[in-house]
Amino acid sequence: TSPNFNHAIDCIYDGAHLPFGDASFDSVLCTEVLEHCSEPWAFMKEVSRVLKPGGHALITVPFVIHHHEEPFDFTRFTRYGLIEVVTRSGMSPVWVRSRGAEYATAIALVYLAVSYTVSRRPIIDAVLWLLWPLAMATLALDGWRRKDPCISLGWQMLTRKAGTVLVQSADGGLTAPANAV
Repeated sequence: TSPNFNHAIDCIYDGAHLPFGDASFDSVLCTEVLEHCSEPWAFMKEVSRVLKPGGHALITVPFVIHHHEEPFDFTRFTRYGLIEVVTRSGMSPVWVRSRGAEYATAIALVYLAVSYTVSRRPIIDAVLWLLWPLAMATLALDGWRRKDPCISLGWQMLTRKAGTVLVQSADGGLTAPANAV
């Protein structure tokens, strides 16, 4: 278990099965979780299982980041690896976006190196504040780019589970909308 385990959590994923029935949710939010799953493909199959047909999952993963929640930090996904794990689970990507590009990644690595080198407060706070104008300039450079980045701090993806979305009718039953595909 995580060193940050909180006993007030509603439910826990045991690494094999999400404790919910099939097609239980319209949407799933999975943020910064996949890198902690020893079998991320199995986890995403479970996310697909608990999603209703036509449901969506919003997934975020880090790419360039220090080790965290050790020793339960297993994997980093590229954009293509994330697409693969989602596709294998029976869902389709709607969109994939980077979280920062080359310049944001570079300044994040500078911040990381400085904070690990000078780890005493308030010294580190002063050093990082002095780097703030450089950080803002590098983030602006990322915003001016017009192509996909070759490196990123992480990825975010919206996925959709195949199937017809059912809506509740006036009598309480479930029906497919007239324009369903």
